[in-house]
Amino acid sequence: MAKNQNPTRYRDDVREVTRDSSLGGLVVLFFVVGALVVGFGIWGLTVWLSPVTGAGNVHRDVNDAKNQEAWSARYNGEYNRLLADKQQVRIMSDSYRSTKSEKDRIDLQGAVLNCQSDVAAYNADTQNVLGRKWLPSGLPQSVDATEVCGHTLPGQP
Repeated sequence: MAKNQNPTRYRDDVREVTRDSSLGGLVVLFFVVGALVVGFGIWGLTVWLSPVTGAGNVHRDVNDAKNQEAWSARYNGEYNRLLADKQQVRIMSDSYRSTKSEKDRIDLQGAVLNCQSDVAAYNADTQNVLGRKWLPSGLPQSVDATEVCGHTLPGQP
């Protein structure tokens, strides 16, 4: 404090600065709290409306013509692969029965396992929510692996 300054005037200046700074802090606090409330409000609204949006997106995707074409082609390709696997297993099984060689047994085991994998992929795709509606008529809803790939692998009971 300077020599010429009145001590009460100095205290009044300090009080005024303190009052102004606390008012400024309240204004900043008000805006921060307001921004948080608005942010949480927007977030809550999007969470509340998300099931409606999600259902609409799935409905649009399922009924899309490109989706229908893609799934139909996929199902036909996978089913044709199953028929090819069945034929390959039959041919390798006949070869193994005639030769009883270790190489033919291993080849047959590989073909059976590949066939079972393809059957599992086909069955999983027929249960897919986006493609289940577009399974072409004439193709089965699911395929039994023992029917397509044979009952057991060679060397198993």
